[in-house]
Amino acid sequence: MAFEVFDKRKSALGKAPSATLQKKGLLSLNSSAHRMLNFAGSVELLFDPESQVIALKPSDEAHAYAFRTASKNTGQVVVSLTAFTEYYGIDTTVSKRIIPRLEGELLCLDLNEGVPIVGNRGKAAAQKDE
Repeated sequence: MAFEVFDKRKSALGKAPSATLQKKGLLSLNSSAHRMLNFAGSVELLFDPESQVIALKPSDEAHAYAFRTASKNTGQVVVSLTAFTEYYGIDTTVSKRIIPRLEGELLCLDLNEGVPIVGNRGKAAAQKDE
């Protein structure tokens, strides 16, 4: 028999564009979402407070925020939005997965559509408290 090792990072979720606004303000994009930005190395951060939408705009400007590669195997990238989320009062106490959409050259993340994520550590802590 020829067994293959399952790697959840390469499952269907990895193929659909996905962004995760993590606790403490880190934003991760999977490879499909990064592709929507033409694999930009850095971005400008924009926010519409009325509609609660974060937008990422590819930029080579000196003040742009650089992506760092989180995983070479999956193509996931991460950018710190900590100061940005604090400035705009964006809640990052719970990680949220958001399906990004393109509006022109902007990758838009609607915070109203984010789905809370509870990882294994969070589930274990919740069960411990019960």
